Formats: sequence, C-alpha cells, structure tokens
Amino acid sequence: MKTLEDLKAKQKGIVKEVKDKELSNHLIRFGIGKGSKITCNEKIPLGPIIIKFNLQEIAIARNLAKMVVLK
Repeated sequence: MKTLEDLKAKQKGIVKEVKDKELSNHLIRFGIGKGSKITCNEKIPLGPIIIKFNLQEIAIARNLAKMVVLK
C-alpha cells in the first residue's frame, strides 16, 4: 500500500482513500478527494510534506501523510 509519505519530491500520485475522517474533511475543503492528482512538491527533513494541488501548496504532517493512500 503506497501512501503520501512514500512519495519522493516531485513525484505524483492519485488519492485512493483517506483513512482518517477528520483529515479527509480538511482535504476536501481544499478540493482534494478520492481521484485527485497531487504532487509531492517537497519533503522537509524532520518536518511536513508539502503537496501541490492545482495552484495551491499544502503542508501535511508526516503522521497524517501515512493516512493518505495512493493508487
């Protein structure tokens, strides 16, 4: 099972599911849901993962990134 945390910088993925309901609700507010194409823009050492979706960048904590399953 591949998660958002597994992506390297500049890699792309498609959201398959979000295992945490609260995180899912937050991502939906940004327009990110099942089937969304996202890019791992940057992985901050010992910090969050920066994803890019459309024209916005969003920082996601690594422990939450493990809950975003990708295709």
